[in-house]
Amino acid sequence: MAAPYTEDANVIQIFTTMIPQIGPGFEALKDALLDWNLTCRIGAFGIFREQRQFYHKYNYPMPLDVPADEMALEIFFSST
Repeated sequence: MAAPYTEDANVIQIFTTMIPQIGPGFEALKDALLDWNLTCRIGAFGIFREQRQFYHKYNYPMPLDVPADEMALEIFFSST
């Protein structure tokens, strides 16, 4: 997803579903996320409550003056 960020850039948000359906450990996972996000070096973890899915989100600023196809390569190869 791309969203306005600054005058000169958009922010690209990349969501990765880690667990498509959280099972019986839902409450424990929910509590653990607070600590995990304090120590996560890149991105953040979250729970999409409506679907009970566990995900990781990574944001990447994308300058408006760089073509999208060039930025896509940079974004995907710099986040691996």
